[in-house]
Amino acid sequence: MDFRAAKLEDIPGIVSLLRLSLGEKLLPKSEAFWVWKHIDNPFGASLVLLAIDKGDIVGVRAFMRWEWVYQGKVLKALRAVDTAVHPDYQGQGLFTRLTKKLLEDAKNEGFDFIFNTPNSKSIQGYYKMGWEKFGSIPINVQFNGLFVKKSTQVMPNIDVELFLKTIDRIKMDSEGISKKCNVEFLEWRYLKCPLHTYHFSTDGETYLLIYRFRETSFGTEMRIVEMISLKKIDRQGLRLVNEEIKRIQTQVKVNYTTNISSGHGFLLGGIFSLPKLPIGPILTIRDLNLGRLRHGIFDKSNWDYSLGDLELF
Repeated sequence: MDFRAAKLEDIPGIVSLLRLSLGEKLLPKSEAFWVWKHIDNPFGASLVLLAIDKGDIVGVRAFMRWEWVYQGKVLKALRAVDTAVHPDYQGQGLFTRLTKKLLEDAKNEGFDFIFNTPNSKSIQGYYKMGWEKFGSIPINVQFNGLFVKKSTQVMPNIDVELFLKTIDRIKMDSEGISKKCNVEFLEWRYLKCPLHTYHFSTDGETYLLIYRFRETSFGTEMRIVEMISLKKIDRQGLRLVNEEIKRIQTQVKVNYTTNISSGHGFLLGGIFSLPKLPIGPILTIRDLNLGRLRHGIFDKSNWDYSLGDLELF
């Protein structure tokens, strides 16, 4: 069996293996989706390692590039995402071999750390390979009425011109560890994403709110994936944001609203808001080349991530 980096011409074979091994229940498996996620990412093309046996792709392991900013320094990170092993080769340790080999490659290429939110089946395997538990992602929940009937109103089409004009004004000045956010990233992540339809609201001066709707067993969820400040938000600015959220909730007849409340994150207001709860998936981190920055990265209070950074896509 050989191990080698993936090439563009391998994409059809990779997608076929993903479909065979995982199905399409959680995420779509298509060449277009793979290209958007692993090739067109503005942080750079993903690290993808293949296991080849008798000329066939029997295993794939992908780390998606991500860049965070901390104390003025850009941290080169990776997010452990897609992996699959052919059914005939499962139970032979191929997932571990692929992951360890790609870990070695990532370390040699100078990446600082890897992060991901593994499921209950794989998390113990990650721990054995040096991943450390960072903790459950804290979620802020606001109930808007569990018995509200589903809205039949269709959301208007996204004003692409306004969105691009707004994100061009963003100046990231987070005190915490936040993603390297620019026009290219936001356009790729939310306008061009083939998986979900994202909506946005802005007053053009204070905030940019990016969200999507999701039907769950509890009703319609309004998931706030980004709350980006266009300028320093004071109490008046927070009031404007909460008024806009309330307007959307009423218009769409949302049952509940969620967002992430990281150390420096925006909190939903309102009488029916719960305090941030550690009910999200478990975030894990694997140190590669952090050195003296390790202590700061593993301090939860330093982080300013969004739900858009960590949701499955």
